[in-house]
Amino acid sequence: MTRKTKAAQDRSLNFRPAQDGMAYLEAYLPAETALAAYNTITEAATKAQGPAEPRTLTQLRADLTAGYLLGTHCPHGTNDGSSEDGTGGGRTGGGGTRGAGACGPGHGHGKAPKIKAQIMIMIPLFSLLGITDEAAELDGYGPMPIETALDLAKDQPVWYRMLTDPVTKIPAKQDRNPYKIPQKTRKWLQIRDGTCRFPGCTRQARFTDTDHTLPWPQGPSEIENLACLCKRHHRLKHKMGWKVTQTGNGTLTWKAPSGQTYTTHPKDTG
Repeated sequence: MTRKTKAAQDRSLNFRPAQDGMAYLEAYLPAETALAAYNTITEAATKAQGPAEPRTLTQLRADLTAGYLLGTHCPHGTNDGSSEDGTGGGRTGGGGTRGAGACGPGHGHGKAPKIKAQIMIMIPLFSLLGITDEAAELDGYGPMPIETALDLAKDQPVWYRMLTDPVTKIPAKQDRNPYKIPQKTRKWLQIRDGTCRFPGCTRQARFTDTDHTLPWPQGPSEIENLACLCKRHHRLKHKMGWKVTQTGNGTLTWKAPSGQTYTTHPKDTG
C-alpha cells in the first residue's frame, strides 16, 4: 500500500467552532480532489466579481461554497421567507429570513452554474513511458505520485504537449501569432508562470489575464512577449504608470512610478 493510498483512508470532513458566531468547515481530501474543488469555487467566484459586487474574492469563495453545499447559489433566503428552491425557510426574530435585497446587488441568486473542474498535472516524459518513476507535479500543490497522475490523466480526451528547456523548464519558442492568443499558448503561460507575475502577487495563473508585455501590434502574441497578470495588476500596469520589460527566459523587470525596480521569475526559477 502506497503512502498516498494509506493517507486517503483518513479523508474526513470536520466542524470546528470559532469565535463571534463563526466556525470552520474543513475537508481532508486527496490533493487532486481538493484542488479541483477549490478551482471550481474560485472560477465561479472570479466570474461573480464586478462593479456591482461588493464582496471580496475570499468572501465570494466562502459564500459560494456554502451555497453549493446547501444546493443553492446563495445560502440566503428570499424575501418571502422561503428558500430559493421553494422548500421553505424558518423565520427568526420576527424579521424572516434574509431577503435577496439584503445581499446587495450582483449577489447572483439562483442555482449554481455547472462548472467543469480543471487541474493541471505535469508528467515527465520518461515517467509517462515507464522508463523512470520521477514524480509528477500537480500545479498549485506540488509533487504527486506518478501512479496517481497517470490514473488521473488516462481518461483525459486532450493532452497538451509542452517541450521545455531541460535546465530552466521554460517552454520552447513558438511561431509568431496574431493578436488572438491560442488556448495552447495560454496553458503554456499558466504552467510557466504559476501565479500572477506582478511583484508579490500570489493569484494562481489559471485565474489571470494574458498580458502583452509590449502592447500589440508593436509586441507580438508569442510567449516571449506574454505574461500572466491578475485583473487588478493588469489594470495597474496600464493605468498607474508601471513599466515592465522581459529580459529573457520569462524573467520580468518591473519599474514602479517611484522609480524602484523589481524582478519576478517564472515558477520555480526565481
